[in-house]
Amino acid sequence: MRMSGGTRLMLLALGAMFVQQTFASLGRSLPTVIAPAIISDLRLDAAWVGVYVSLIAVSALICQLGCGSFIIRYGA
Repeated sequence: MRMSGGTRLMLLALGAMFVQQTFASLGRSLPTVIAPAIISDLRLDAAWVGVYVSLIAVSALICQLGCGSFIIRYGA
């Protein structure tokens, strides 16, 4: 069964979004899981891991603020 060009493009976009979301989720949650190893290996203060996590949360909040109007204007 042959796929049309539109179906192939949609599957490519779906796969790319899945991979991007997977890596974004790993980048957000993994540092808190391996924080003890990061702190001991790099000899960092534990507060820097908290700063990293808070910067991720703030940047996600700022990006989400603009998503609603973007989706309303251009569609999902």
